[in-house]
Amino acid sequence: MSEFRELLRGYSDWLPEITEAGIGLLEVHYLKLLSWMPKMNLTSITSHREIVLRHYVGGAWFAGLLPEGRVIADCGSGAGFPGVPMAAVRPHSEVVLIEADHRKGVFLRESTLGFPNVSVEAGRLERARSRPQGVLARGVDV
Repeated sequence: MSEFRELLRGYSDWLPEITEAGIGLLEVHYLKLLSWMPKMNLTSITSHREIVLRHYVGGAWFAGLLPEGRVIADCGSGAGFPGVPMAAVRPHSEVVLIEADHRKGVFLRESTLGFPNVSVEAGRLERARSRPQGVLARGVDV
């Protein structure tokens, strides 16, 4: 069993139902996150256990509270949290990752290639093309 799956399994009591395909997409994102972290500041958390808990489990838990079939924008998405875990838990919802930092936008595009329900907009929220039904932001300077 991979490190990611083993860490995720340790928090299974907190997770909503996630398909095997969703877990696979999250694992690909996690591996890309780890490979990009030495090159750019995507998260200040460096412990793999804490990354899984705070970013993946936290986002998935929150997504479990949302109804399916919505268009949700994750503003200031950074490394894709909580939007990426939300997309894995809610495959019939559309998740738009909005990030003003263009380098992080490149990471988001690369790390979400397999997600059919994720789109990335590199730019500011005020100029976003999408019209979401819900907007969330975590750690955004206003």
